[in-house]
Amino acid sequence: AHGLAVDAMRAERNDLSLGIVINPSLARSEGEPPAPADALRRIDGIQNRWWFDALLTGQYPADVMEGFGALADAVLPGDLEQIARPLDWIGLNCYFDSLFSGLDPDPAQAGAPGNQPVLSFPTVRSVRPAPVRAEHTDMGWPITPDGFRELLVRLHHDYPDLPPVYVTENGCAYDDPVVDGVCDDQRRIAFLTRYLTALRAAMDDGVDVRGYYQWSLFDNFEWAFGYDQRFGLVHVDFDTLTRTPKASAHWYRGVVAANGLPG
Repeated sequence: AHGLAVDAMRAERNDLSLGIVINPSLARSEGEPPAPADALRRIDGIQNRWWFDALLTGQYPADVMEGFGALADAVLPGDLEQIARPLDWIGLNCYFDSLFSGLDPDPAQAGAPGNQPVLSFPTVRSVRPAPVRAEHTDMGWPITPDGFRELLVRLHHDYPDLPPVYVTENGCAYDDPVVDGVCDDQRRIAFLTRYLTALRAAMDDGVDVRGYYQWSLFDNFEWAFGYDQRFGLVHVDFDTLTRTPKASAHWYRGVVAANGLPG
């Protein structure tokens, strides 16, 4: 569908700047026992290489195709050529590393709460979600700016034809209250400082980053979480719809004006 859409839009207008947005995340081992390296490789193949290899090299990863078995027969001649249409840019929605532990080998723990395998990755049944880090957002997502930088640099090195990058989503959920007309969300400022520092380091490492979009401007309806998780720079009272710029909004305005972090 992506490749066909690119062709259709370019047939109408050849001056359009066209790209696609991917949601990549590094697969890492954390906790005990360690996640098997082969499982992490397979997760990375499904979560990252499946998309980037097809788009940028015109091939699906051989190890992932092997793992899919007969399902791989669904890829028809000409499909990959259509998928790998030239892109003017690529967008990345980046929030956190995907952290996994190995399963407890004690037979008595098989299937116990907290020792159940991740089922969202076909061919991978030997890892479980790692325990929630002490350092996490209110969503329970780990804070991993170093992984953000590593991911960007890895894409730059692994794909020589990587088009210019836009970070189309990055942000954090924190439920800070409005007190006397002020929402002092210092945790969001700290989060964004660390991720923007990592972004700057990746750019210094040679990654061609053209833009960064903080998620989000307003607190909004967050999928299955509804109104419980607040990502906005602007607080929204969902009863009265009153908008209150948070401390991060004033701080981020300065970042945008200076095209860089303070100091």
